[in-house]
Amino acid sequence: MSYKIKEYEQFQIDCNNKRCNRNTTYNIKTCVKEFKQKDCYRKYLIKVEKDSAKFLNKKNVDKNYKDLNNVDIEYEAFKQKVWLRDYGSYDGVSTKQNWMEICVFWNSILTVEEKKYILKNHSQDLWLNKKLGIAHIESVGRSPEEKFNIDNVVLCGEYFHSLLDQYKSPVTQKDMTNDDRNVWLQRMKNYIEEIKKYGT
Repeated sequence: MSYKIKEYEQFQIDCNNKRCNRNTTYNIKTCVKEFKQKDCYRKYLIKVEKDSAKFLNKKNVDKNYKDLNNVDIEYEAFKQKVWLRDYGSYDGVSTKQNWMEICVFWNSILTVEEKKYILKNHSQDLWLNKKLGIAHIESVGRSPEEKFNIDNVVLCGEYFHSLLDQYKSPVTQKDMTNDDRNVWLQRMKNYIEEIKKYGT
């Protein structure tokens, strides 16, 4: 069993054609209004996430989704595109036991020797990579227009992502200079160029 998330554009088309993706009563006066469709889409995303989590025996899902307004439609759609590009599928759940099969940083950026070093010296910290997210190459703080640029992100485990954000080596955990960090960012850019040229 899997959960495929509809993008907002298709969800909206369904609403306008009187097809409710939430299996609720269709109201011809309100269901065609954009504000109602966006609100329903937020609730739809929540339900898919919860259903997926229940299927995967995840716990404490509700506490993360009490405020429906925290669900950013544009970001959720963008996240789905990144998962599809870097992994090939997305079921709405970003926490995965099989993170080694998914994390771009582990699969495509680190060398074999770097992986061996990490497994030998920092394996106790790798559990953090079960949480997978979007790592930006160009900082959104400096370049907010790059937030939803798919050529500026990779799907990355939390462990590697947090180390890069803290200017620490994703291999040794030692402090990095700005130049050191830029080397890693360039390796991420190289990955993007490779998939644009050859595909995943």
